[in-house]
Amino acid sequence: MMESAEIAQDLGYLEIPDGLLIHPAQIRDFAPEKVCVLISGTQGEPMSALSRAAVDNHKHARIQPGDTVVLSSRIIPATRRPSIAWSITFPSRCPRYL
Repeated sequence: MMESAEIAQDLGYLEIPDGLLIHPAQIRDFAPEKVCVLISGTQGEPMSALSRAAVDNHKHARIQPGDTVVLSSRIIPATRRPSIAWSITFPSRCPRYL
């Protein structure tokens, strides 16, 4: 995700002010209410970053009570089942799930 953001900046598609983008290892250096984490989901594959964060198996990101999870995705027939698993996992862990 970091590489994608950097490439988008280099190509002029994304403007991120200096000092706003941090390395994932720095997430814990900031108060939770000061951080917005963007995680790719790759259609619910078990080892995707979003799937790992949902079950506390991500190296840097943790979904905590009070967090808001926003999913922007389509249901693809072959991966419908993992999407349903997400909809069961997230609401039990965070009150704001969109």
